[in-house]
Amino acid sequence: MLVPRMWPIRCSVHSQSLDSGVGKANWRNGAPGEALDFSGGAKREMAWLRDSYLSGTRLRAVVSDSSMGRRAVVGISVIAVLALVVATPLARRFHLSVLRPSELAAKRLAPPAPPDDGCAQIQRALAGSAHKKPAKNTNPFSTDEVAIYRGILERWNSNSRGLLNVSNRTFPIDRNISDCGCLKGIEPQTILSAAHSFRVLTKDVLAGKNIMLVDADKQAVIVHSNDPNNSMREGKSVETAVNVAFSTGLFSMSEIAFDKEQRSALVSYSFVCGSLCGSGGVWLFEKVDGVWKKSERVCGGWIS
Repeated sequence: MLVPRMWPIRCSVHSQSLDSGVGKANWRNGAPGEALDFSGGAKREMAWLRDSYLSGTRLRAVVSDSSMGRRAVVGISVIAVLALVVATPLARRFHLSVLRPSELAAKRLAPPAPPDDGCAQIQRALAGSAHKKPAKNTNPFSTDEVAIYRGILERWNSNSRGLLNVSNRTFPIDRNISDCGCLKGIEPQTILSAAHSFRVLTKDVLAGKNIMLVDADKQAVIVHSNDPNNSMREGKSVETAVNVAFSTGLFSMSEIAFDKEQRSALVSYSFVCGSLCGSGGVWLFEKVDGVWKKSERVCGGWIS
């Protein structure tokens, strides 16, 4: 088929064969008006070449867009690799996993335990009777009470080489016991009685080494006179002031509250050696194989 030449072709292929698989067309840079002979698939090749030549700007834009696309793909790939590198150690550390519904049901938090009505009852009773004055208890000490008092003194004085000044009377047990585990099983009436009474101790009750029963009121005067704060104001060294205060300090024990089975008991203690010198707390004793032993449970304490 003869087609008039419509545009000049300026390219490096002055004589080239295009093979489309259907037909061939030979084309070259000829004179104006010279016809080109091509047929079959060559028509489509030449038409594409013409459109490409006339739409050079559009093709360059397409090529530019393709280059930008390749750069975007490379950038996204780099970011994905970096994210994977960071996520891998985190996944190993935290062991992320997807839980099945059955596993979620098993991991639900158990509802809080219901409040201990017995504990709350004791705490309310102790708080409501705080204004009540302590009364002297004339009942004799039981064997269990004597064993507990001796156990307290033995534990406290085990590493001491000097005399321990022990008050010749007990004091009401501490009413500020917030740990319900310590109050578990304790009879309300027993602890109320122990919180509002005191008794006089005698030497036969507190037989032991390095123990001296003293009058609580008289010893309190000596403690005040040997207060480390006063001694240091008088020019004594800290070590001397503290040693003297400890040697004249007063150790006291409270009344004892038992549970119904006489298997556990609560008792308070205090050691006072000055206005800012001393410590105290509440101990829980348990009867194991007929012997009263101090529990490791902490039921309260203070230090100054």
